[in-house]
Amino acid sequence: MQNLNLSDSYINSYQTYDDGTGFVVRSAYKSTISSCHVKHSVIECSSGESELYASVGGIAGVIEKSTVKDCSFSGNIILSPSYYYKYASAGGIVGSMMYKDDNTIANCISEGNIKFIADKYVSQVAVGGIVGACNKVFRISGCCNKMNLYAEETGHLRIAMGGIFGYLECEGYKHYIERCVNFGEIIGGPREKTASSMRVQRILS
Repeated sequence: MQNLNLSDSYINSYQTYDDGTGFVVRSAYKSTISSCHVKHSVIECSSGESELYASVGGIAGVIEKSTVKDCSFSGNIILSPSYYYKYASAGGIVGSMMYKDDNTIANCISEGNIKFIADKYVSQVAVGGIVGACNKVFRISGCCNKMNLYAEETGHLRIAMGGIFGYLECEGYKHYIERCVNFGEIIGGPREKTASSMRVQRILS
């Protein structure tokens, strides 16, 4: 997929098990996405079943053994599950790049806001300006985040937030993150501080 331009677009996604949501692709396997630009657009994602894994990105929901390069997203991403999630991730460019090796994100720019609001229990949440969750071998280079990240909850959950990536599995894998910069703000906190055991992990890459 290449040379796609979208503006003033809207997605209202109702995710089922292991879905991905993105303006260019829901999921990509052994693919290259290049020179795709989404401007002034909004994704709103909610859940409707229990025990889900959700992944939302401005360009792609999930990538496996794939490359996203020279792409940009500006707008808002809102993740608001109404039922139990086991795991949820959101990123300005890619929601998650997991399960397989050799994923690359290069020369991408994100701008706007990502907001996570949970009314029900969520085990783990990853929110990143470029990519929400990273696993195994990958490379992120030459990327710029201008998205503000915001997470809010009412129950007990674990949240990882970062300007470039939210969650990173480090042990036993090689990761390459170079020439990236974050200008976005990271805001995380419970609605009711006295009743919450939320932990916010801030990684300013």
